[in-house]
Amino acid sequence: MTLGVTLSKGLSSRAIFNRLALGRNVSPFDYPHDIDDYQRCERLLRAVPGLRESFPLMADVGPNWPPLIESWAEVARLLDEDAPGLCDVGWRALDGRGIEGRRGACERAVAVFNAASDKGWEAYRATGDKRSVRIGRATITTGER
Repeated sequence: MTLGVTLSKGLSSRAIFNRLALGRNVSPFDYPHDIDDYQRCERLLRAVPGLRESFPLMADVGPNWPPLIESWAEVARLLDEDAPGLCDVGWRALDGRGIEGRRGACERAVAVFNAASDKGWEAYRATGDKRSVRIGRATITTGER
């Protein structure tokens, strides 16, 4: 499928596209982990409006998605109010900073996103799943037994 638009891509925006446009299974760990991931996903949803209609289906992917989906519209509204155009298709950070570099302007949206993300992690921990990821010399274990 060709969008006719070049979008920045991350694992979470690719997961949305693969699941909703192509019907593929995706990893439950490919959800937006920070506000910059959110921004890339929101740009995809604005570029391909048909995906937004089926976006609630992402809730089945894993326990981290439902709280994010519940707060999605509020985060978008706050970003549009505090940093107009930031999530629009074609927006580019000319100074090389994404939302993380504009925390002062986007503080309300970041707070709502982080609260939803925390709810997602609590839901994930409640599943009892325990996975380890090796990054360099460190091993990060998620979940609890």
